[in-house]
Amino acid sequence: MPLEQNDARKVRVLVFLSTECPIARSYTPELNRLSAEFAPRGVELFGVWGDATVTREAAARHFAEFNAKFPVLHDAGGVLAETLKPTHVPEVFVLNADGQTVYRGAIDNAWESIGRRRANVEQRFLADALNAVLAGKKPPVANVEPVGCLFERAASAKAGPVFTRDIAPIVFARCTTCHRAGQAAPFPLTEREISLFRDWAAAGAPEGDAADLPPLPQFADGWLLGKPDLVVKMTEPFTVRADGPDILQNFVIPIPTTEDKLVAAIEFHAGNKSVVHHAVLFLDDKGHGRKLDAATPEPGYSLFGGVGFMPSGALGGWSVGNTPRRLPGGMGRYLKQGSDLVMQLHYHPTGKVETDQSTVGIYFVDKPIAEALRQPSTLVGSFWMANYEMDIPPGDANYRRATSYTLPRDVTLVGVVPHMHLLGKSMIVKATLPDGTRRTLIDVPRWNYNWQDEYYFERPFTLPQGTRLELQAVFDNSADNPSNPSSPPQRVTWGEGTLDEMLYCFFLITAEKPEDVVHTIFHSMAHDAQQPRTKVERPE
Repeated sequence: MPLEQNDARKVRVLVFLSTECPIARSYTPELNRLSAEFAPRGVELFGVWGDATVTREAAARHFAEFNAKFPVLHDAGGVLAETLKPTHVPEVFVLNADGQTVYRGAIDNAWESIGRRRANVEQRFLADALNAVLAGKKPPVANVEPVGCLFERAASAKAGPVFTRDIAPIVFARCTTCHRAGQAAPFPLTEREISLFRDWAAAGAPEGDAADLPPLPQFADGWLLGKPDLVVKMTEPFTVRADGPDILQNFVIPIPTTEDKLVAAIEFHAGNKSVVHHAVLFLDDKGHGRKLDAATPEPGYSLFGGVGFMPSGALGGWSVGNTPRRLPGGMGRYLKQGSDLVMQLHYHPTGKVETDQSTVGIYFVDKPIAEALRQPSTLVGSFWMANYEMDIPPGDANYRRATSYTLPRDVTLVGVVPHMHLLGKSMIVKATLPDGTRRTLIDVPRWNYNWQDEYYFERPFTLPQGTRLELQAVFDNSADNPSNPSSPPQRVTWGEGTLDEMLYCFFLITAEKPEDVVHTIFHSMAHDAQQPRTKVERPE
C-alpha cells in the first residue's frame, strides 16, 4: 500500500495492532464503529499488523475471532512501520488526501494506563481529528501519547527475509499482475524490496513458515472501472507475423456519439495479450486516418512514431501492467461528435502467427458537456515540446538536444508523456517559475523505448504564466547501445521511420478557465511551427 498512491484522495487511518496486546484487542469494536461511521464520508480505515512472533495464518484467525470488520494489512517487511515509526499498539495515524500525517497517537482516552481503564470515555481524539480534516481544518491536537503495549518491529528486521513472509507478498503484488499466462512486462520495485530480494538470495533463498504464505492474488477479467459508457472495437482482426521486427499499426475506429462529450477515462483491453505491447489512442475529426487506411490492403496502416497527420486530440494510452483510472476531480478530454479513434498498437512477434482484435471502453464525465465546462479546471488538453534538429553521428554515445517553451497562461499540470526512439538515453524536463523556483517535472535517467507511458501526477499543480519549461535529452548512437538498430552504427536524423529519431514531451494540462487551455494549445502549436527543422540531403 504505497502511501503516496491515493488517486481517490481519501482520508486514511492506519492503526497499528497486535494479536497479543490486551489494549489493542479491546479496541476492535470501537474501530469497527469508527470505520462504519466514517467510510460513507470518504475515510479508509486499515489495521496494520506485523508482529514478529505470529504467523499470517494465526493473525487471520485472531482478527476473524474478534470480528474485525475493517481490512488489516500485513506489514511483513516493515514498510509502513519504517515509514510511520509507531511506538505502541494500538497507535493511530491519520493521513489527509495529500498523504500528510495530520494526527498520530491514541484513539481516545479510554485507557489511563496499562491496567487502568476509565469508566467513561470523555475524549475521542481520532473521531475529532477526522471530523476536522473532513471539514478542511486542522485537528484540535496533532499528537496524543498512545497507551498500550510497546510496538515490536516486523520479523524481517530481526532475522533474515524468507519467501513466505517477505518475498511472496512482493511477488504477488508486483510481479504476478503481468508475469502470468497471457501477460508480459517489466515491473518497478522499491529500494527496500530490492534489498529484501538481495538478502534473501544471499541467505540461500529460505522458504520460511508455510503459515506465513499469503493467498495467491485473484485477477478480474472484466472491466476494472465498471461497465463503460461506450465500447469500441477494431473493425476486423489483424494478423501479426511469426517473427521479424516489431510492428506499429494504426487502426481507424468510428466513435458513435450523438453529441460532444468529455472523456474521464479509457480502459484498453488487448485482444491478444501475448502480442500487444502498448497502445496510443488519438482522435481524428477530419477523416485523415480513413484516407490513409483506405490506401493499404491490410486492416489499418503502418507508420513508425506518428499517425501520419496532426490529431485533433487524444484519449491517452495503455502499456502492459497499467491500471486504468479516471482523470481526477471530474476532469475530461474533449471528444467531438463524429470523431474517429485512431488506435496505434505496438505488436511484438511471438514466434508463431497471432491475431488481435483489441477493444476500448470509454467512460464519460457524468455531466452534460456545457455544464461540466462551466466548472473550473475541468477541460483537459495537451501540448508538446519538440526538437527537430537531429543529426546524430555514428559512434556518438552522448548526443545532446534541448528545447524550451514559456507558458502564456496559468495552467495546472496533470501529467507528462516523454517520447524518443531507439537511441534515446535519458530525458529530463524542468520548470523555472517566474519567482525563480525550479521544479523537476520528469526525469528518465535510463530511457527504454519498450517501456513508455503516460505519467500522471498524484496531485496536479499550478504552473503560472511565464513559467519556462526546459527539456534536455541525450541519445546514444554507439555500438554499446543494445537498442541501436544499426550495426555498425549509422548517421541518424529526425523522422518517423524505424531508423530515425524523435524528441518530444507532451504535457497534459487543465486550467481554471477552458479558454486558457485552448489558448495554450494553439500558442504552443504556433511556437512549435517556428522551430527549426534539419534539412537532410540523402543520397539516391
